[in-house]
Amino acid sequence: PPRPRTDPLPRPLLTALPAVLAAGPLWAAVEPTAPPRRKRGSAIVDVRDHGAPGDGMNDDTAALQRAIDALPEEGGTVEVPAGTYIIDPTRRPSLRSRMHLKLAPDAQLKAKPNAEERAFVLMASKVDDIEISGGRILGDRDGHLGNTGEWGHGIALYGAKRVTVRDIHISRCWGEGGEVFASASTSTTSG
Repeated sequence: PPRPRTDPLPRPLLTALPAVLAAGPLWAAVEPTAPPRRKRGSAIVDVRDHGAPGDGMNDDTAALQRAIDALPEEGGTVEVPAGTYIIDPTRRPSLRSRMHLKLAPDAQLKAKPNAEERAFVLMASKVDDIEISGGRILGDRDGHLGNTGEWGHGIALYGAKRVTVRDIHISRCWGEGGEVFASASTSTTSG
């Protein structure tokens, strides 16, 4: 899997860095913007009401999927309160159209270690009008049980339309933090 760069910054960049930093914050001129509004219903479902303890020890995968599936046809929001939710990325919870997966700032979806070449903490395939926000996704890089493959992603989006991913920290994945493909036909999976 891809590993973070550990080589030093190129010398010209190191030489210019003090001048760039002295000029002040690079983001000062950027105006914050509100996320785009996505079409969805007003229902709110709490993942704990569907059996997810979020205690960092029990597998919360099925409970998260039950909460997602409990949304009505017009969609709504699945709230994930503070806690550590163990997710089996080989069973990858599937997001649906017209939903917001809203993690509390102290909520973490933590990948259960596995040996699969292709596994995702969250997946969205052929859906539209979804939003994922807040909290953290922590991959299984430190405990991965295999040594092949590069598709251990935090979020995999295949053929999804009108997607917003914001205010979330994704790290330590066996592969990339996220993967986006225009077509769902590229999402061949094992297992």
